[in-house]
Amino acid sequence: MSDSLRMLDDDGVNSHPVDRQRLRAVQTPQAFDATKLKQAYTLPYEPGFTDDASVMAAAGYTDITLVEGDPHNIKITLPDDLAIASLYLRNEPTKES
Repeated sequence: MSDSLRMLDDDGVNSHPVDRQRLRAVQTPQAFDATKLKQAYTLPYEPGFTDDASVMAAAGYTDITLVEGDPHNIKITLPDDLAIASLYLRNEPTKES
């Protein structure tokens, strides 16, 4: 993770630095046993559910393995993400290269 991070204190105004060496950015898609994942998604929704891994952890499956990702594996969420994806696609080498 290259961004500097700060966590808001309980007052919502002040903040303190976070050790980014202990953090990992998580990408999708993620892979889980389908039976366990379907069971996990029977839990009532919580705002902390941001991806399949957070749902699995809430269901008690805490043996989640992290693997190295790819910075070009971006999520298309905002309009600017489409522009970035288009740039990546234009610059992707062809099979003949």
